[in-house]
Amino acid sequence: RRRAGAEDSASSQTAGGASIALIVSKKQNKASIGSGNVIVSEGALVTATNHKIDSPTPFEFGEPDEILDDIRTALENDKLLGANNYYVEAIGGAAANTTSVQGSFGIIVIDDEVTATIGESQDGAAATATSINARTGDVSAEAENEFLAKALTGALSISGKTGVGVSANVIVSSGLTRGKIADSAVITNAGDVTVSATATQDILSLSLSLIPIRRCRRSTLCSARSSPSHYTLT
Repeated sequence: RRRAGAEDSASSQTAGGASIALIVSKKQNKASIGSGNVIVSEGALVTATNHKIDSPTPFEFGEPDEILDDIRTALENDKLLGANNYYVEAIGGAAANTTSVQGSFGIIVIDDEVTATIGESQDGAAATATSINARTGDVSAEAENEFLAKALTGALSISGKTGVGVSANVIVSSGLTRGKIADSAVITNAGDVTVSATATQDILSLSLSLIPIRRCRRSTLCSARSSPSHYTLT
């Protein structure tokens, strides 16, 4: 499980803030019977698996003015978006009597490799043939890559005149999932021979922007009450 988070806040007559959280994953999960092996056994099984981490999401959104506080509390208790393989959060707020600008951005880049091979070394070479006498057992090379990625951004911009709040998520997923028996591999006396590769990706993106406009009578910072409030969920 990989997680990144960022939080910022600012307040003055004119306020601006930016919150950015980034995850870049380039992990490798490889299983292989390399080249040049001689194996006599009742079958041969090579598997490489990336398991999905998932759990229910118990969090419920309340009133607009309370959402950011609710989110912070849920984050502290790990109850906002449940468990997952990859998680990024960026939350920030800016408050000013005149103009406030707040931007929050979450970025996840996934480039993982999951491979299961027979007769090929992990560097991809198959110079010397591998032979397997399976004695009527099954032979298989199976690769499975399943994960859940979640991104959350929240921007609160409070002002007496002009407020701008922007929140956005970017999730980029590539990589390789591969099962292979090398062309040079010699397999004899086998029952079932299976080569498979499966990849499943679940992605959740949640962005939240709150822009309350205050009406101030003094030069000091406005009070916490606000109307109207706007928020978007995507």
